[in-house]
Amino acid sequence: MTAAGARAGEHFAGFGRVSEPLSPTPLEEWGPVPTEEASLANLAPGLLPFFNNGPVFGLPGTVTGNFWDQTQLTGDWGGIRTEMTRRGLFIDLYSTSAYQDVTSGGLKTGTAFLQNIQLSVNLDTGRAGLWPGGLLDFTLDSCYGASAEQTFTVGSFVPQYYGAIIPGATLSHDTLRSNIFLFKPSRLK
Repeated sequence: MTAAGARAGEHFAGFGRVSEPLSPTPLEEWGPVPTEEASLANLAPGLLPFFNNGPVFGLPGTVTGNFWDQTQLTGDWGGIRTEMTRRGLFIDLYSTSAYQDVTSGGLKTGTAFLQNIQLSVNLDTGRAGLWPGGLLDFTLDSCYGASAEQTFTVGSFVPQYYGAIIPGATLSHDTLRSNIFLFKPSRLK
C-alpha cells in the first residue's frame, strides 16, 4: 500500500496529520497535490469519502481507464475531472437501487423498488487557493420509487432496504438538500 493510500484509510485519525508538512511532490497519481495553502484533501484524504459515504474521484483509490475496472461510472471526462480535483473541486454522483419482495409472512406481501441518488460537491479551499485547510460540502439526496406504505411490509420499524429512509422515511418522490457545511480551521501550524 502506498503512503497516500494508507492515509486515506485512516478516516478520523487523518485529522492528526493536518499540521504535518507534505512533500512538494505527489506520492502517487491520486496522492497529495502541491498547493500554496494547506489542503484538507492532501492532509486527511479519508475525510471526503467519510462525508460522501462513498469513494471520491481524485483521491487515493480512484481507478480510471477501462470501463469495467474504473471506480466511477462516468470516468475522468477526458481529463476535465482530474483537473477539477487538482484545483479543489470534487463532484461525485452515487446511485443505489433496491428491489424487495415479501412473498409470505410480514404485515402484507408485495414488492417494491427504490432508487436512491446522492450528489456530493466538495470544495477543498486549500487546493482552490482560498484559505488553508477548509472544506465546503454540499450534498443532495433523492429517493424515488415505491411509497413508504409499500416498503414497510415485514412488520419491522425499518424497511428491508435501509436506504429508503434517506432523505426521509415518508418521502418517496423527493430530492432534498441533506448536507451543507463549511469547515474552516481556526489555525493551522
